[in-house]
Amino acid sequence: MAVLSEGGIADELAIRRLTAAFSDAVSRRDRAAFEALWAPDGRWLVPGLEETVGPAAAAEQLLRLVEPFEFLLQLLHEGQVWVDETGGRARWYIVEHGRTKEGQGVHYVGVYQDRHVRTDGGWRFARRHFELLYRGFAELAGKAYLSPALDW
Repeated sequence: MAVLSEGGIADELAIRRLTAAFSDAVSRRDRAAFEALWAPDGRWLVPGLEETVGPAAAAEQLLRLVEPFEFLLQLLHEGQVWVDETGGRARWYIVEHGRTKEGQGVHYVGVYQDRHVRTDGGWRFARRHFELLYRGFAELAGKAYLSPALDW
């Protein structure tokens, strides 16, 4: 394992924060926050869906994906980040729990393979490729409480 420089540690932390912001924006269905995560030509690849290019297209796809759900919570798990002079790369495992508006509970497990680019606004996703590892139904008969927007 290579020793990280102070700049390397800052880059890795920024990429980790970017990835956490992605899961947060998905769970909150926050279009503006989601759009802000992408490079202008950032690509999002999800199995069975057309690849998106650019922040607006990615946000439109997100809203289409979450629309059928009463709630959908994306939980970010362990990840690996690599940064060099060409940009950043990462691999992240996620779990999603949700319930459709018809009351069907769902459970997804997947992995993201990412490429990042440094922009004037900081690190952004240049490419996110999602791979589904598991999907199934879940018993989620309880009451759902949607997370309110925070007013800090």
